[in-house]
Parts: sequence; C-alpha cells; structure tokens
Amino acid sequence: MPNQPARYDSDLPSEEAPWDQEFVSRLARALHERYRHERAAAGDATARTWEELPAPFRTSNLEHAEHIRVKLAALGCRAVPGPAPDGEQFAFTDDEVTQLARMEHDRWVDERLDGGWADGPRDFHHRTTPSLVTWDQLSEEMREVDRLFVRAIPEVLAELGYRVER
Repeated sequence: MPNQPARYDSDLPSEEAPWDQEFVSRLARALHERYRHERAAAGDATARTWEELPAPFRTSNLEHAEHIRVKLAALGCRAVPGPAPDGEQFAFTDDEVTQLARMEHDRWVDERLDGGWADGPRDFHHRTTPSLVTWDQLSEEMREVDRLFVRAIPEVLAELGYRVER
C-alpha cells in the first residue's frame, strides 16, 4: 500500500512544521466550517457549530486536521507559512486526491473502530455507520466527500496563512 510508510506521525521526518496544538485546533475548526458550508449548500442545515459538537466529534475533527501533516508528507509536501511566491494556489493531481482521500478514509475507519463503532445503519447513539468498509467498498458518494475535503486542504491552509509546498 503506497501510503503506509507515512501513515503515522512517528514515521514523519523531523522537519519544522506549524503543527502545534493551537494550529491544529484552528485548522480543525476551519475544516469543520467548510463541512458545515458544504452541508448547507446541499440543503442540509442541521450540521452543528463547533461549539455544539459533542466532544468525540470535536476530537475526530482535531485528529483529521492533525493527520493532514501525514498526508502532505506522503506526497513529499509540507505546509509552510505565507502565500505562494508566484501567487498560484497549490492543487493536488487527481491521483494525489484519490491517494489522500483513501488515506483519510483508512484513518477515519481506524478511529471509529478504536472508538467501538460497528458496521450498520447510520446511528450516532448506537455507534454504527455503513461507511466502516474498505475504500473499494465505499460508495462513490462517500468517496467524493473524502475527495472534496482533500481538494480543500490547500485553500483552508491558505485561509490560516500557510501554503502547501513540494
């Protein structure tokens, strides 16, 4: 599996990066706001604000944000302060988007399984979800959700004053 060598933070080179607790929290909140915006655009106004999220879901968002560093490293990229020197917004290739989306789904499945979730109908109270499957078994609709958030990484980082650099 090509993403295995940099799957966990301990596998990363010790380069300087802005991944302290404050930065990860800001990134998690920005990603969550992106999620809320996307849900609203799809006609679903039920997505909760950060403050309304139950603690386990805030933790999940924080882990998702922190894992972006691992994903960038898997591509030989990193987040660095400031805008791109040429003013161009970084964009992943389609293959990179799929690779990183697969990594995110694998991370999310591990997180859910570690938290006692099981396969089944979507039910937060009973901790079941139909998405606890491999990437290849995941519906195209759910794959696209993962791809959407991967494509947004450079833009969300830019909102926080950082850019993706190879």
